[in-house]
Amino acid sequence: MMTNTISPQESIQLKRQVTIKTMVTDLFREKANKEITEEQTLLKAEGEALEKQYQANLKQLEDAARQGHNVAPQLDGLHKEVLSRQQQLGEMQQQLAAQLAELEKVTNGTFLVTGQMENYVTIAVGDSLYEKLRKAEVHVQDGVVTAIVG
Repeated sequence: MMTNTISPQESIQLKRQVTIKTMVTDLFREKANKEITEEQTLLKAEGEALEKQYQANLKQLEDAARQGHNVAPQLDGLHKEVLSRQQQLGEMQQQLAAQLAELEKVTNGTFLVTGQMENYVTIAVGDSLYEKLRKAEVHVQDGVVTAIVG
């Protein structure tokens, strides 16, 4: 009879979280302002496209209603869908406005969390697991990595 045995390994790769922190500088502030403003413009355009599509769908449903079709369920669904999406777009616009306001308050030299990533770390027999898996950080200034911590 064969038995399944697990042979010991000397090391294994595990995933851990890495936080990206960017130092606020004039260049970072300029790029962030530009990106946020572009995102606001895209959201506004999406809102306008949503309204045009809503009006077109509404006209089709009104035409169908004039022909005697019961469009109440579709009309209700359309209203709910559009209201939900408008609310989402409004919340995203508010978040972007808050980000712009926060960016104005932060002084140069301050680090802001600008992202989360994962990377692999090798754990070997005898390593301190907690030391190896603790959250790592990558510090960035003007697009250049200045430090890797952890």
